[in-house]
Amino acid sequence: MRMTTFGKIKSVAAVLMVFLLILATNMIDQDNFERVEASVEKIYEEQLMTKDAIIHLTNLIHEKEVAFLMKDSSYFDLKSPVSNKQIIALLADCEKGEVTRKEEVILNELKSSSEKLFQVEERGSQILASTNGAYYDMLNFIEAEIHELAHLQLEEGRRQKMASRDAIESTKLFSRIEIYLLIAIAIAIQIIILYPSKKKEA
Repeated sequence: MRMTTFGKIKSVAAVLMVFLLILATNMIDQDNFERVEASVEKIYEEQLMTKDAIIHLTNLIHEKEVAFLMKDSSYFDLKSPVSNKQIIALLADCEKGEVTRKEEVILNELKSSSEKLFQVEERGSQILASTNGAYYDMLNFIEAEIHELAHLQLEEGRRQKMASRDAIESTKLFSRIEIYLLIAIAIAIQIIILYPSKKKEA
């Protein structure tokens, strides 16, 4: 028997309901993917900024070592104050992103060690007047702290990469579950809405 007008309306309504469910699910999935993507981008940018700062810090400390070993008085009289301002700015850059507790400890130690170094360098080229082993030891200690910070950054990067991967996999899993649920809902809607009409028409 041919489907009545009321039956057709019900059929169209059923299809529309399924369509709206699919649309809503896609919007939720899209939102989830965008959140994960934004999180990954933020992590990447922060790590990139910190890595760049660590590289520059290493270079600046190395310059001090070379200047000290070469007895470069002009460096300590002219360049050192500029270099110290750059070090302060770079340490501030390292603190701009989210840092772990361990990274925070190392950064605080680095700031403290750097301040002590700057105080010694206030004497300018006078620190070259005698063999200043304490100054060179300070440079080595700061270098070791920078390397430790770099190591912590590498570990944190791996951890965040795994966390991002898990989040993406979870989103994919929920998407598959949603598809199965949509199929079940679509079948249920067809049975609930269309079956009574067919029964009446029979």
